Amino acid sequence: MKLRQAIPYEQMKELILDCPDERTQALIAFQYACGCRVGELVTYEHRKLKPEIKRKIKRFKGRKEAETGNIPKVKMKDSFFVNSVTEGIKKKHLSTVKSNKGGYLLKIMMGNFKAPTISEKGSPVSSKSEKWLYNVLVGFAKNKDGPLFRFGQSWARKLVDAELKKYNQDWSTHWLRHARITHWVEKFKQPLTTVQRFAGHTNLASTSVYVHPDSQMAEDRMVDAEL
Repeated sequence: MKLRQAIPYEQMKELILDCPDERTQALIAFQYACGCRVGELVTYEHRKLKPEIKRKIKRFKGRKEAETGNIPKVKMKDSFFVNSVTEGIKKKHLSTVKSNKGGYLLKIMMGNFKAPTISEKGSPVSSKSEKWLYNVLVGFAKNKDGPLFRFGQSWARKLVDAELKKYNQDWSTHWLRHARITHWVEKFKQPLTTVQRFAGHTNLASTSVYVHPDSQMAEDRMVDAEL
């Protein structure tokens, strides 16, 4: 089985800086910089099952019904209601913090889009960006009011996927999250426990799934290892 590899750092940098459309460039840059899900950046509807559908499904979860196949068909498109809406990242979520080593770091305050109550508290998901990435993010946000991206998750995925597939047909929107988490660990030497916090995972095992070491790098480390 072929092991999956993350998007190489230099190629990620090239992809972002060469993107011809400013809005798509910023969307890719923000998602990569934060290591977040695309739903955390754009308008997202938090949908839940309607109570009557929940009761219907719960009622037919017994072993006997499962064995006989006597489970009612549910039209999923008619079974959701919108509980709340997250408007995505805004200019007010960004702030610059002076680094102890000089220069400024970009701090991005936002929450997990799967839990809108966390978003309201403004819990930090990501901080610190490389200079080239910092310039793209701040440059896009400085003249914006309200949400930075005024569209939903489906449209955002289409924009980003189209740009990524110019480089590799196997890449998709969520691979930006895989790439950033891998680079945090492999390139920037951050402990997995630290990366877990920024990734928003509840357990370390979930974070480790996102780390895809470069094959050559892994081989070089084995050669240089002192046994």
